[in-house]
Order: sequence, then structure tokens, then C-alpha cells
Amino acid sequence: MNGHIIANQLQFVNHQLRGETKGLTLRYNDIFIFDSATDTKKLLNGLHCQQRMWLRRIIVKTENGWHKGGIPRYTTKTPHTSCNPTFAIHIYCPLIRMDKNSFFLAALYFQSIGRGNTAFVQKLSDSASVQQYLLALMEQRASSDSGVLPRYVRIFPWDEVFDEAALRKSCSEHVLESTRLIPTLKDGVEALIRVAKDWFDNGI
Repeated sequence: MNGHIIANQLQFVNHQLRGETKGLTLRYNDIFIFDSATDTKKLLNGLHCQQRMWLRRIIVKTENGWHKGGIPRYTTKTPHTSCNPTFAIHIYCPLIRMDKNSFFLAALYFQSIGRGNTAFVQKLSDSASVQQYLLALMEQRASSDSGVLPRYVRIFPWDEVFDEAALRKSCSEHVLESTRLIPTLKDGVEALIRVAKDWFDNGI
């Protein structure tokens, strides 16, 4: 069948669905962005209020358009949530991988700086001195990146699936986890596994 005919038929069906579901205020669109992370801001700025209502979630999974670490600034202060308060942006960050020694520091960074949740450090160590050490590292980062994560943004690790065996191996090989975190946790590596699993399931 001719490609133009297919496109026209899809456009007609989409138009009909919008008309039929308008009164139900249904949100049926997930948009995946694989090209450039900054395309998210361009997309939101280009939509009028009614179009934003059709969106449920934007899923960003790309290695392009990221600055080296820090809060994704392009997600802040968009006009989208005033029209659609349940809208969400899920960002799969290429800088966060289970095999990197910065995996749990990244979790603490997004929790303490991005969410203002400094109590999260208690999940990484039961030692007061280690907690102070970790928060001091975050304070150094905060001086150069004081942005916060909007409530509608969730940060996820880059890995496709949670691999417990791979994470255990990574924890045993990296200095921070093997010498500072695991020895100072009552449940040892099991506590870190729980933190990582929750991150994969729910984001930060």
C-alpha cells in the first residue's frame, strides 16, 4: 500500500481517537527521544496547551546533548505541567552505569542535590564519619550545580535491566563500595542491592 495512503489513514484514526476520548481526558501518548537530550525542551516549548494534555510521558534515552554530569538543566521551568500535572519525563542517563565506580555517588547526588534529600546518605552507610565524608563530596558539587530536579522528572540508570550479579561484582571491585560503604553497613552489600533495585524500579 502506498506510504502516503497509510499516513493519511493513521492521521484520520488519530484524529478520531482524539475526538472520541476528549471528554474522558485520556492521555495515550508516550514519546521516546533517542537523538538529543535537548530535544525534550524544544518539544515542550513547541506544543500548545491542548497538545500537552495528550502527552503522558517523555522517555529520554540518548548519549547526545548531555553536559558532563550535573542536573539536566534543560528540564527546568517548562510550561508543560500547568496544563498536565501528571505528566512525567523519564531520563535514562548515560553517565550512570552499574559498572562505574560513581554509581552510588550518582544516586546520592541526585537525591541530595536534585531532591534535597540528604537523609538518603543513611542508606549508603551506617557510619557517621562516612556519611559526613559523602555529604562533603556532594557539597563540593552543589557549589557548581545548585539546580534541583523538577518533580515531574525521574532519573534512571542507563543499563537496560537490573543485573544483581553484575552489581555485586562491581561493588567488590570498586574502592568506595568495598572499603567505605559495604563494611559500614549492617546488611553489607545487600543494603546497596536494595538501593540499586529501587532506583531501577522507580527512578530518582
